[in-house]
Amino acid sequence: MILSDAFRVFYRLLAAELDVRPEPKGAAELVLECIENFPAEDLSALAEAIALQASSGIESVNTVRLGVGESCPDFSEQAQVIDLRGLTAYPKFDSNVLVRADVVFIRTSTQPRLGGVAIKFDLTHKITFEAMTTVLSELLRTVKHSGPAIELPARYLCRGFRAIAVESALVDESEKSQRETNKMRFVESIASYWRYHGTAVSPYKVLSWLKQFDVTDQQGAMAILTYLHTTGYYPTSEIASILSGMLAQHAPNARIVAVQKHGKSEGKLLYEMRKQAITIEKALLKRSRHLVCIDDVIGSGETIAEALFGDLDGYFPNEVALWLTKPGHRITVVVAIASALGINLIEKHPRSLGKVQVIADRVLSGAGIFSPDARVFATDSDAASFRAACERIGHKLSPTTPLGWGNCAWAIVAEYNVPDCSLPIIWSESEELPWTALFRRR
Repeated sequence: MILSDAFRVFYRLLAAELDVRPEPKGAAELVLECIENFPAEDLSALAEAIALQASSGIESVNTVRLGVGESCPDFSEQAQVIDLRGLTAYPKFDSNVLVRADVVFIRTSTQPRLGGVAIKFDLTHKITFEAMTTVLSELLRTVKHSGPAIELPARYLCRGFRAIAVESALVDESEKSQRETNKMRFVESIASYWRYHGTAVSPYKVLSWLKQFDVTDQQGAMAILTYLHTTGYYPTSEIASILSGMLAQHAPNARIVAVQKHGKSEGKLLYEMRKQAITIEKALLKRSRHLVCIDDVIGSGETIAEALFGDLDGYFPNEVALWLTKPGHRITVVVAIASALGINLIEKHPRSLGKVQVIADRVLSGAGIFSPDARVFATDSDAASFRAACERIGHKLSPTTPLGWGNCAWAIVAEYNVPDCSLPIIWSESEELPWTALFRRR
């Protein structure tokens, strides 16, 4: 890893460790104390990294240091860092600025507050020290540093990141490191868009997952990461948007019902969609003739089939089937992603009576990512080679389903969970192998 990349990654990770702003995030105040001799470039890098956390796809920050008597800068651009040090009186800021998460003010602990959320950076402060040590430890593991490291945190606090990186040979500027540098850049770029269970995904976690594969299989693993980045990863808001659009198009007047057990994704998505639902038990007693339920992913179809026709929460297994026998009664299942097999199981269920329709935004075939139509791998040979690696590892992670439920071989990840139809190499863990998941299934 070259110095410039290590410097940037270090401060993005440190920003994530220190950033304590609650959702929805507003402006941050980077409050400095005991940093008289700390390098200015390090402070700027930290402030810019905090601003960039809220600026997806933006790589540059407009940094302004205000002098006495200078007017308020233009806040029309994204990602602003305003250095207020040295001022006893601040210029007047528009109140809207304080609700912008991509704005960071730098001030000292003796200067007045502005109203943003304070992020303390004090070289004698326990939280600052612990955050810096955590990130530095991750970096040392990634570059496989084998030399003495106990003195590095103290050196960093005195001299900044560049000094310890060069003196301790944490980085390599030679041409030999270019391949690893490119890999790190690739990993960093994709990880910057991912969150899982409310936490940003560290590029070091992605890199650690990647390095679990044999060297000959890492290219295939990188193809999986690319596929996830472009196609397979779904933020919660995207799934909610897809389902909202499908509801409006296919079931605008249907009564929305909740059919799944507590803890499933249904409740989270309904909340995100700002939709109200009643239980299916109550809906069956109403006069509605068209019911609709939602789901994010249908793999086997068994979850929805059981919810509609099984013994769920104490109501009789045949109640829904009896309701469907009445003229004009029907049920629509709206789903973001589904397998053709799962759709067939629900629609052809003996109790559905041909009156249950599953409408999916995206239907995946049984071949999954190894299908030529998926275009994940450069050649069929590459696909076959990586499939063999997934089966070899998968047999140890999930012996009965080495390529995911039904051997679907999906590479689908939602911000809040991973369906079991996806490859176990993505979501499963094993201490015996050992193996650490990229997105651990919950």
